Amino acid sequence: MRVLFYVEPHPIRNVFTHFKDVAQSFAPLLETGPRLDTRIYANAATFDLLKDALTTADLRLIRSTKEDEAIFSRYNVPWVGQGFPHWLNLMAGTGQIAKDYEAVLERIWRRFPFDVIIHWGENGAVTNFIKDREITRIGMELGCTRPPFFDSLVMDPYGTNGSGIVPKLTVADLREIVEDVPMSRAEAMLAYSQNIEAMPYELQVAPMPGDLLARVAGVEKLAFLPLQLFDDANLLRFSPYQSLRDVVLDAVPKLAAAGYTTIITPHPATKHRPQGAMAESVAKVELRQWADQVIWLEPGETRPSNPQLISLADLTVTVNSSVGFEALYFDKPVVVLGDAIYKPRDLFPTLDEFLAGRFDREAYLDGIGLLRRFFLGGYLQSAKIRSDISSFERRIGIIDRLYRQHGDDAAAVAKGFWRITSASTQRYAESWAFSGQSIAGQQEFGTPVIAPVVPGTTGQAGDQDSTAWVPAARRLLTHSGKSDIEGFSTWLRGALATPEGVATIASEGQILDPAFYLDKYPDVKAVGAAPLAHYRSRGLIERRVPRKRLPGVSKERLEEHLTAAARLVLDTTSGILPEHALTPSEAARRKADLGAIRQGLARSSSRVAVVAHLYYRDLVPELLSRLEAIPEAFDLIVTLPDWGSRRIEAMVREAYPQAQFYHAANRGRDIGPFVDLLPTLLDKAYDAVLKIQTKRGYYLAGRLRPELGDLWRDEAFAALLGSRERVSEILAAFRRGPDVTMVGPEPHYLGLVQYPYHDRGVLAHMAFDEAEAEGFFAGTMFWVRPACLRPLVASLGLSMTSFAAETGANDGALAHVVERLFGHAAEVAGKPLGAPIDPEAPLNHAPQPLAVKMHDRIEQALREQQETQIAQAKSRDALTW
Repeated sequence: MRVLFYVEPHPIRNVFTHFKDVAQSFAPLLETGPRLDTRIYANAATFDLLKDALTTADLRLIRSTKEDEAIFSRYNVPWVGQGFPHWLNLMAGTGQIAKDYEAVLERIWRRFPFDVIIHWGENGAVTNFIKDREITRIGMELGCTRPPFFDSLVMDPYGTNGSGIVPKLTVADLREIVEDVPMSRAEAMLAYSQNIEAMPYELQVAPMPGDLLARVAGVEKLAFLPLQLFDDANLLRFSPYQSLRDVVLDAVPKLAAAGYTTIITPHPATKHRPQGAMAESVAKVELRQWADQVIWLEPGETRPSNPQLISLADLTVTVNSSVGFEALYFDKPVVVLGDAIYKPRDLFPTLDEFLAGRFDREAYLDGIGLLRRFFLGGYLQSAKIRSDISSFERRIGIIDRLYRQHGDDAAAVAKGFWRITSASTQRYAESWAFSGQSIAGQQEFGTPVIAPVVPGTTGQAGDQDSTAWVPAARRLLTHSGKSDIEGFSTWLRGALATPEGVATIASEGQILDPAFYLDKYPDVKAVGAAPLAHYRSRGLIERRVPRKRLPGVSKERLEEHLTAAARLVLDTTSGILPEHALTPSEAARRKADLGAIRQGLARSSSRVAVVAHLYYRDLVPELLSRLEAIPEAFDLIVTLPDWGSRRIEAMVREAYPQAQFYHAANRGRDIGPFVDLLPTLLDKAYDAVLKIQTKRGYYLAGRLRPELGDLWRDEAFAALLGSRERVSEILAAFRRGPDVTMVGPEPHYLGLVQYPYHDRGVLAHMAFDEAEAEGFFAGTMFWVRPACLRPLVASLGLSMTSFAAETGANDGALAHVVERLFGHAAEVAGKPLGAPIDPEAPLNHAPQPLAVKMHDRIEQALREQQETQIAQAKSRDALTW
């Protein structure tokens, strides 16, 4: 197969080397295997600029002729005026310029009769040239997801942007292609993002740059309109607009009339293009009569990131920018005014439809789930494919074969391409993107955070999932003495070949629970058979269930599960929780602080401790006053940021001179420092430890709702420290016996079914023999018996260095997995109790997970609180009158 990499030779913005980076990225791909004969074409200026990068492939360069260069020079006219219209005609394949460039392609083809042409961006001359020839075109461009999201590329046989394959499809087509398996927002955000939510934690909970939050404080409806460059060919080629002025004058008046305030952000590159700044100034002037409903964020001022603005806004409006697709990560409504690479024919509402209420949100969310599955799960290619020659070669072969087979049947091409590529994309996702990665190149856990969904299944872990067998595999690795998967696999196969070996595996791996087995199978109990003897001789053959939460499997499946689980255990020891090194100064301070805390606590005889994470200085006085409810002496350990905490420390020392301080690196939020302290807390063997924090942030539908965070904190404080009588009751419960392991705010007890582990429970399987638990206390504020948390240190080796540097994920990072592990540990070791918000109500010894979503309960509680305050105010007014 003869493949031509066609680097656009036309002078863009009066620059002949505009596509030099494209040429440089194509250069390594010239070294393909024997199945492909590759060449690259570019203008002379581009080849001269990249002569060092392309010398090794010099024989594969197709250099421009004098006739070619004469054409390029002829069209090197002032960009604003003649140059840009020429470029538009070339993209559309119209006018004399298209004919001239078709002649260039004809001369190339005579020298190298290519079967496939790969070009960057839209090119109408290429479209015209291949029309009557047996040539496959592959249009490439940057995908509609960029860092901090999935760094992607498009490889499309129909073209790019509005010419691509998706604008030719319907939602029904997408549903058939992905077999009606949508991708949730959580899976997209966790699996296909390098930096979840794309902003540091401090930026999420602190005011946004400038006065933006103040400007939108009273705004009920907010729209986000990111502008494209004034000379973005996709703006003019694939939309009804001729200028940025046209865009804003179409959208903003309609939004304003519907009660929306619109945040407008000029393109960041505008500051490098004077004509662009002028075009945006014209657009801005036209909006003067709607100035009170427009927030124009100038390019020069510090402004939030696009993900922040998407989160803040209720609606994103775009012509065809990649921001429109990125908004789908947040389940936000999007209006796409033009044609876009990600816009099927019948998914997105028009602006008029949306503002008139003709918008079926449920159908929309279903549709964008299908679109996310198609795009992220197979259509978009990793940008890394340009450095993976074999994968790139396979993609070319797949696209060429499908296009030659189906031609203009876009749905058939899309279906074939997605079905072939989705498996490898899934493997890619599992290899790094699915791993809960919060900073590019830094994994926090090395296993998929979302269980891969197989078409035709529910996607739930069950007989297909080997993680339930991890505890057994861990014991059998120890018993066998094997430390490599090949050795263990050989030993396991040999053991399963004999009844005695099966008995060894069932007993040493604790796969069989004799009491459970007899209770489940009365026929075994009736004949008086020993459970182990029955299981090794008949139970395994009959696929009987050996213990709770392990499925009944055949001998072959047992071997597969144990081998896979053993591989996971062995991989864990070398990578699921890698160490994220601290800086030398952070490491030195950590060592000094932890040593000082250990020495300070050694002098204390208190049986109670408090670990308080103090992040927000204005909330410190309230928390310190709440601690007065503890009726006996206690050790106070304060964890706080390693920067800007001097005044917090002074406030604490004034109230508690003996307090110990851990100035922690920004890792794992409140949880990272706490697990770092666990070894010391375990050595002290406290009766009970209170873990508490100055919680403020709460996100709902992607927007920061501090009033909900305040209510959450108030409820936790009331439940755990509401009165001296409440604290006395809690401490008495711990001291009555070892079965009480944790006491948390009863309304914050969430179920692990509704809020599951993001790592599919892998770490839970590593830490606990009991692989399932009912719930956990959201917000990580609770009283706990430290001993129940020992597996987090002993089995997982959790510490501050287990956490990557903080990135601001609202959910899905390692800290959120450990939040669930706290509750799991308490349930495995004993039982958690629920503390009602009313400090006079008794503790609940059988708390049930919240039946509704946490945000629904918090919002309802806030409404009730506000109604009570209004009623009290009216009562006071009446009395005053």
